[in-house]
Amino acid sequence: MFFFRGCFYDFDIRRVIYGSTIVSQVFHFRNSVCLLSLKHIYRTKSRWMRAPPLDPEDVEPESYVFYVENVILILAGTIYLLLSRIGLLSAKKRRPDCQHYQFPITIVEAWWIKNAVFLIGYPLAIIYSQSCMGRFTALLLFIDILLSFCWIPTEIFNCHHGVSLLEIFLRLVKNFFIAFVLITWSVYGANDKVLTYSQIFTTIVGLSLFFYGLRTKLINYRPVAFFPYNDSQTWPGRPDFENATSPQLFGEAVQWIAFHMISGSYASFGYACYKFLIAYARAHLRHEWYLENVPDYPRQRAMFIPRFV
Repeated sequence: MFFFRGCFYDFDIRRVIYGSTIVSQVFHFRNSVCLLSLKHIYRTKSRWMRAPPLDPEDVEPESYVFYVENVILILAGTIYLLLSRIGLLSAKKRRPDCQHYQFPITIVEAWWIKNAVFLIGYPLAIIYSQSCMGRFTALLLFIDILLSFCWIPTEIFNCHHGVSLLEIFLRLVKNFFIAFVLITWSVYGANDKVLTYSQIFTTIVGLSLFFYGLRTKLINYRPVAFFPYNDSQTWPGRPDFENATSPQLFGEAVQWIAFHMISGSYASFGYACYKFLIAYARAHLRHEWYLENVPDYPRQRAMFIPRFV
């Protein structure tokens, strides 16, 4: 024990040590309380910020339906493309006349039958849709099928080749499934939302591409309306065909990709992928047939995308 006496005050080291111990204990207690309080706040806030575990019963069943439909369409288009690339599908197939079949049906009649499901279903989707977005997309689909009914049958009216009932039935089943996918989304899946400036811009661009693709598809339908059911050794002479073998298929692919840009749904994505894969496969088959069977066919002509691929 020792003491230090200063000029103006007494200094006792024991008191300093004892006092510092008490102060340190007080500060330690206060820090512990603060830490416990912070831990309690963090845990409470974490529980509040973390989303609760997803209950399968809370998931809407429509989401599963749209997802499965999406996978089926993409898988069907992928299989068709692979079959065309490995040579199991052929572009050249000579159809017999209507008299060859027991129940003669022309190509025009077959086209009407297989696409009638769209002409009936899309107006119903416009009427019964629960959102403005659903009615708008259904209106675009109805415009497409209405213009197709007004244009395409007149382009293939003079074709007298027949179609079997089995082929019509299979195509009708396919179109019914596609119509079911698009109509159910327009009626039950589409939701209204406030669009941002970028979404408004995307919608405007999508509408422009949609009608550009529709126009390209329709005006170039006649030159290939009978392909590959004819024996012509010449290629179409329209301006669009100078840049690509199948401009109408390119227009169809652009149209449905633009439709997905507008709607942005599972259904439109699956259908856009399906139409793109089918169009690309058919363009490949047609291009290969022209290169093998048409004399002096331009080798540098693009297959699908004008001036590119």
